[in-house]
Amino acid sequence: MGGSVANVDVDAGAVGCDIRPAGGLSIPTVGQLIRRALPTSAVAVISFPALAWFLPDAAPELLWFLATLAVFGLLMLVHYFAQAPRPRFNKKVSRVRWQGALSSAPKFRIVPSDPDVRTAAGLAACAIVEGLVVMVAVLLGMFLGELVRPEFPWVLASCGALGVAIGSAFRIRRAWCYLHVLHAGSRSD
Repeated sequence: MGGSVANVDVDAGAVGCDIRPAGGLSIPTVGQLIRRALPTSAVAVISFPALAWFLPDAAPELLWFLATLAVFGLLMLVHYFAQAPRPRFNKKVSRVRWQGALSSAPKFRIVPSDPDVRTAAGLAACAIVEGLVVMVAVLLGMFLGELVRPEFPWVLASCGALGVAIGSAFRIRRAWCYLHVLHAGSRSD
C-alpha cells in the first residue's frame, strides 16, 4: 500500500460509526466550521483597519502593540462564542494516534474505531480548518490596515498570523478529508 499506519487504530467498518461521543456533542462539519468562523473573520477584517484609523498619528509603539493585542483578544472572545459546539479534547489520547488518524484519512478513507481517537482527530481537524479561515481574515485585515496606516509595523504583527496560516494550509487537505470521511460515515447509516 505504500505507507505504514503503525499505531493507528483503524477499522474499515468504523466509517459508518456514530460520530457522537459520550458527551453527546458531535464533531462539526466543514461547512459548519466555516460558517461559524465567519463572525470572527469579519471582526478581523474590520478591526485592523479600524485600529489604524482610530489610533493617533503619534501613537507610541507600545500603544500600537497593546491595541493589536486587544484586537487579538477580541478575536479570541468572538471565536469562543461563535464556534460550533463540540466535545472536549481527551488529553489521554496519544498524539501519535490522532495524528496518524488524520494522516490515514486521505489515503484509506477510514476513521479510527476508537471513539476517543476519532474525536481527538476530529477536534484537531476542526482547529486546522478554523485556523486557516480566521488567519487568512486576519492577514486581510492587516493588509487593509496597512493601506490605512503604512507607518505601523504591520509586517511584524502579521508574522504570527502568517505562520499559523501557512501551517494550517499545509495540513488543510488532511483535516478536510478527515472531516468528510467522518461525516460521510454518519450519513450512510
